[in-house]
Amino acid sequence: MRRKQLLGFLLMTAILLATPGLVIAGPAPDNDAPGIDAGQSASEQQPPSGRFYVQIDINSGEDAASLAQLLPEWDEAFEAGSSKVILTDDEIARVRNRGYVVTVLGDAPAIPDTWPSCYSHLTELNTWLQTFAADNPTLVELIDYGDSWCKTQGGCTTPAPQNWS
Repeated sequence: MRRKQLLGFLLMTAILLATPGLVIAGPAPDNDAPGIDAGQSASEQQPPSGRFYVQIDINSGEDAASLAQLLPEWDEAFEAGSSKVILTDDEIARVRNRGYVVTVLGDAPAIPDTWPSCYSHLTELNTWLQTFAADNPTLVELIDYGDSWCKTQGGCTTPAPQNWS
C-alpha cells in the first residue's frame, strides 16, 4: 500500500514538473487592446497600433463585397461569411472611414507578409481545374451541384462556378 502511494506521488510530481505552465501559472492576460477606453463605443475608438483581431459588422452581401474590394487579402473570408479578421491600425481606420463598425477583440500574432508557397489561391486552383476539364472532356465534367450562401446573397467575386464535383 505504501509503495502505491509513493509511486502515485512520484508520478504526480513528474507530471507537474513536466508541465511548467501549471507550476508557474500567473494571472490571466488582459484582453483589452492598447489605446482602447472601455467607456467608448466601438465606433468612437481610435485605431490601435499593431495587428489586432477585429470583428466587423457586416449586414449584407453588398457589405461583404465592398469589404472584399477594400481588403482584397480577406476577400475569401468575407465571401465565406466571416466577420473576424486580423487588421493593422491603418486598415482599421480605412474600414471605419467607410462607415463600418469595427470592434477590436485583442492582439493578434505577427504573421508572414507573404502567402506560404506550399498553398495556392483558390482562383489558381479553379483556373487549373477549368483548363484540365477543357483539355480532358472525357475524364472530367464540372458540375455546379448547389448554391453557397455567398452565391445566393450576392457579392461573390470568385471568378469560377462554386460547388464543383
